[in-house]
Amino acid sequence: MRMLSDASRLLAGSALLVSIASAACGGARYSDLTCVDGVCSSSDGTDPDGGKSSHDGGGGDNTDGGVSSHPDGGVIIGESDSGVVVVPTPCSQDKECPDGLCNWKTKVCSAPAADGQACSRDQECAGGTCNWKLSVCAQPGPNGNTCSRDQECTGNLCNWKTSQCADPGALGSACSRDPECANNLCNWKTNKCADKGFSGGPCSRNQECQSNVCITSSSKCQ
Repeated sequence: MRMLSDASRLLAGSALLVSIASAACGGARYSDLTCVDGVCSSSDGTDPDGGKSSHDGGGGDNTDGGVSSHPDGGVIIGESDSGVVVVPTPCSQDKECPDGLCNWKTKVCSAPAADGQACSRDQECAGGTCNWKLSVCAQPGPNGNTCSRDQECTGNLCNWKTSQCADPGALGSACSRDPECANNLCNWKTNKCADKGFSGGPCSRNQECQSNVCITSSSKCQ
């Protein structure tokens, strides 16, 4: 009779432990975790407190009994039901990464990223172009696409005033540089494509004036 009572207490205690673990998984801190036999793990198999996955009963170590490198620049610490568990290697410089590439946007070692992934430099993208305005890898875009540099546009011209890929503009069009204007002259005072100004016209540079003299004190053509 006493043996049955002890067994009942053991079963009740096990059930309580599983219940507590399951409750922890459902809490605010562990809202993305699941519990199997009272063991909590995230969807990528990592321990919620920063350790290794213990779901498989092996402490989360890989089959070689240690850690190994992942092709994308992280470290493999084990496996879970959803696949290999990879912890990215933090970095701030390329030389800190095994393959010589640190993604300055994500601050981890990684392989060149696909289009749509975060980036800060062209070399961080498999396609060779990082859109600096959007901070994502992207192919050069057509007119109207958001841009910061000419190489981000199929027409090789980004209007720095509008931050869009565009053809050289007509007189009166917004501009920041001469190449953004069909007549190759952007008036830096008005930030518009314009012909050389007459005497008294607004200017910032000599080439914006018919007289080739811009009086800097008044920002007007001589």
